[in-house]
Amino acid sequence: MEQLQQAIEMRREGNIEESIKILESIPYKDGRIYFECGWNYSVLDNANEAIKYYELAIELELPKELKQKAYMDLGFNYFSLLRYEEAEQILFNGIGKFHDSEAFRAMLAVVRYKLGDSREGMIDLMQLLLELYPNSSKEIAKYRTELMHYVQQR
Repeated sequence: MEQLQQAIEMRREGNIEESIKILESIPYKDGRIYFECGWNYSVLDNANEAIKYYELAIELELPKELKQKAYMDLGFNYFSLLRYEEAEQILFNGIGKFHDSEAFRAMLAVVRYKLGDSREGMIDLMQLLLELYPNSSKEIAKYRTELMHYVQQR
């Protein structure tokens, strides 16, 4: 695991290519190694390679926090390639696995908008707003019940 730490440090220092070389030289690759490779390729804006590694990482064992990041980053990379349907599916999967993540729900709203389903995207964002910030505005708090009622009328 010393090589893994070295690769992470190389990425932190901005030496992404060296980090990739170190990770790819590790003979036994587990989910964490694939995750770090995916992250490096994301930093390099090489979404196709990032997707390949994130998919491998998700198939293997990862701590919950890293698995959640892998799903989100996989969705982002599909999005960056304009592969919105695949991004949507990954985000739905992420929501199914990580119910408490507002980030998946927010990104899903953006993807739905890009897919031409602006109504569902708006509903998703309004529900998220009303759940997360019900008392941040006296005006919103005053009309929260009515707003939630209209949002839920699909």
